[in-house]
Amino acid sequence: AEGPQSPADVAGALTRTANGRQDDSSAARQGGVLAAHQ
Repeated sequence: AEGPQSPADVAGALTRTANGRQDDSSAARQGGVLAAHQ
């Protein structure tokens, strides 16, 4: 992103962090590298 983070960028980052565990599970089901590193 260019320049300071916009409020939407910050909210998006927080949402991705909050959903991180769900994203990890999804990647694991797809044989993602996250599962291989656990």
